[in-house]
Amino acid sequence: MFQLWKGTCLVWKDTHRNLIWNIGDGCHVRFWYDPWLGDLSPIVKNLVVDTYIDDGATTVADMANEFGQW
Repeated sequence: MFQLWKGTCLVWKDTHRNLIWNIGDGCHVRFWYDPWLGDLSPIVKNLVVDTYIDDGATTVADMANEFGQW
C-alpha cells in the first residue's frame, strides 16, 4: 500500500492538473472559491477590480437561471 501512495504522490501535480470537476446541478460547488474552472480557478484570485464577494456561500447554481444561462 505504501508503494501505491508513494507513486501517487510522485505524479499528483500532473494528475491534479488534469482532473475535471463534475458540477452536477451546481448546488455544491462554491462559485468564487472552488477550482471548478481549471487554470482560471478559483475565480476570486483572478479579479482585477475590488469586488464585493459574499461569505463564500454563493454556488454555481446561484449564478445561473433555470435554463442554465449565466
